[in-house]
Amino acid sequence: MIGEIQALRDREEALQAESCPGLLSLKQAAEALGIRTRELFDLRREGLIVQVKEGHRVFIPEGEVERILAELSPGD
Repeated sequence: MIGEIQALRDREEALQAESCPGLLSLKQAAEALGIRTRELFDLRREGLIVQVKEGHRVFIPEGEVERILAELSPGD
């Protein structure tokens, strides 16, 4: 039952993210950054990452994830 509920949540999240091109769900952004969702919440709370609100949902722009990854990567 819990697995079915999570599957429905994942599907809803994917559908909402599809309707917002260029934006990642919090789960997708955390995975792309290689961090836990909780760490992403902390970054948001501290104002260290840009977020976009669409209705009651919060998304992270793909460009913001790319910016953070670039900052974390060793210099060229």
